[in-house]
Amino acid sequence: MTQEILETPEMLAVGDIENGTVLDHITPGMAVRLLKLLGLVQHHGSVTVGMRLPSASMGSKDVIKVEGWQMPADAVGRIAVFAPTTTVCCVQNYRVSSKKRVSLPEHISGVLVCPNRSCISNHGSTESRFQVRTHRKKIRLQCCYCEKAFLHDEIAQYSL
Repeated sequence: MTQEILETPEMLAVGDIENGTVLDHITPGMAVRLLKLLGLVQHHGSVTVGMRLPSASMGSKDVIKVEGWQMPADAVGRIAVFAPTTTVCCVQNYRVSSKKRVSLPEHISGVLVCPNRSCISNHGSTESRFQVRTHRKKIRLQCCYCEKAFLHDEIAQYSL
């Protein structure tokens, strides 16, 4: 007779990674979007995703651990547009070798879709490009082609 073990949240544990990257303090619900943005859906190594985990500072957060992968430097700004509270930890030999918070870039290209249907970036092969600013703690994105401005929440739903 075999005994079935039911896992409870208290029993679930995610092991440490030897070498790779941990994205911590991700805005709740954004982990899947970041997996797509960073191309980690096709990653051949171990990828662990935790969603809406308890956090003392945020209430809840998402976390992504990726074994054997170092995040490209140009990806930090792209992450910040979708999840500005994210912390990137590089891990070597089971120890955090560097840790930094993401920061917003001045411009972001090819990631977001302009909600303005008549914008030239939505027709043909023109890559989207936005100027990134903050206004009253909100991310504001202005299309470099049609010059229309959008709040992050308005534009993120159209992207990825």
